[in-house]
Amino acid sequence: MYSSEDFERLFIRYKGEAYPRGESIQTFCHRNNVPYNLSEEWYKEIRHKVVEVEISSRFSPQATAKAKETVP
Repeated sequence: MYSSEDFERLFIRYKGEAYPRGESIQTFCHRNNVPYNLSEEWYKEIRHKVVEVEISSRFSPQATAKAKETVP
């Protein structure tokens, strides 16, 4: 039996690994031995809670190290 967390991990893996290569979610589920119909049901239930986030900038490791040095 699959849990919501299992489908969430699968979805995140799909978005990171297969989606950029143009692979369909059906093919990805089949390749990972997960029934597509179950993942589709999960996505339909959760899709309004999934929010895409775009990060506009990142701190460099040097800036992070400097910030840690200045904190007392």
